[in-house]
Amino acid sequence: MPSTDRPLVADAVHLDAHLFLAKDQGILAYKQGLRPFGLLIATPGDLLEQLSVCGALHCLLVPQTAYWPLPDQARVTHLINALPAS
Repeated sequence: MPSTDRPLVADAVHLDAHLFLAKDQGILAYKQGLRPFGLLIATPGDLLEQLSVCGALHCLLVPQTAYWPLPDQARVTHLINALPAS
C-alpha cells in the first residue's frame, strides 16, 4: 500500500469504520487483507452496486416505496450515539 495512504486506512480501522471509499488501485489491492478488520474497501461504483443489490436504492427508482417522511439521519445518529454501550 502506498505510504501516504497507510495513515488514512489505519485511522479508518482505528475508528471502527465500516467502509473506506477509494479509487486508488494501490489501496484497492489490499481489499481482502483488511476484511478481517471489518473494513470494506470499495470504489464509489462498487458501493453503489452493493446498495442497489440489497435494495437500498429502490426508493430512488420507485419513490412511492419509500417510507415518508424519511428519517433525519443526523438526528438518528445522535440518538444512537446517546444509547448506553452494551
